[in-house]
Formats: sequence, C-alpha cells, structure tokens
Amino acid sequence: MTNRECNTEIGKNIPENEFLYISSKTPLINVDLLVINELGEILLSWRNDDYCGIGWHIPGGIIRHGETMKTRLEITAKRELGFIPEFELEPCKITEIFLRQEYRNHFISHLFKGTCRKSDVYVTGMNAEHNVGDLCWFDKYPGLVYSQIDYEQYLKQYFETMKK
Repeated sequence: MTNRECNTEIGKNIPENEFLYISSKTPLINVDLLVINELGEILLSWRNDDYCGIGWHIPGGIIRHGETMKTRLEITAKRELGFIPEFELEPCKITEIFLRQEYRNHFISHLFKGTCRKSDVYVTGMNAEHNVGDLCWFDKYPGLVYSQIDYEQYLKQYFETMKK
C-alpha cells in the first residue's frame, strides 16, 4: 500500500462510546458534498438527530482513520445519495465549526462541489412530510440545520450569484 492509498479497515468499527469520547477531546475532520445540477440547484438531505438538529443539511461524513477524503466522499455519496457525483479534486471551502454540545462539537469541514443531472436523483419535494435521508433540490437558500449554519453565508452568496 502506498502513502496515498487508504486502509478503510483501520478505525472502521470503533464502539460508539469510544467515538463519542474521542469526539469530545479532538476535532473531527469531515467532508461535505455540495451537489449541483445543470440548473444550478443544490441538493440537500433531511436530517433529524441529536447531534446536528432537524432540517435540511448538506450531506457529509466524518473521515475515518486511514481513509482519504476522496474515499469518504464516495462512501458518503453512495450511502446518502445512492450514487457518486463527479467531484472537484479540491474543496471549495474549508470551515471550522464549533457546536455547543458535549460530543461531536468541533469539526474541520471540507466542502466539495459535485455535479450531476437533476434526473439522476429521486427527490421528495418541498411540501412532503420529511423522513431522515429525504433529498430535495433547491434554487434558493432554504436554511440549514444549526450544525451547518457556518455555511449559510456561502450558500446565500452562491444563490445570489446564480440569479445574475
């Protein structure tokens, strides 16, 4: 195995109590997936949990020990979206997020842009009753779960630029 390959078996099955302890003592590094279709709309997922809140969020995942960012992007995309969009090689934004909670409270988040066709994704729509994992395309800023509020200005600027 070369220095650039990943070993996804390392750190794969850390018991939750150990993970929560680690996440209370050190920042977590994660990747977030800003998926954009041919119309410039962004794809968000419905979330409802104690760590991140209730509402729309940019899909993402915490990098495991021994993983590359690319591997975590692919695993997260397949799990949360059902497919792997074409992603840029470098993050479009790196954000440090602090949350006021005991665990999972400090993140270094790498936002990657990805593209796909609108027809590639099954979405629920804005007026449906939402279940965890539901997907929806947005052409304006809908608000995000509190754990991703640090992306608010970036997304508002994106949509403002898109209107021009």
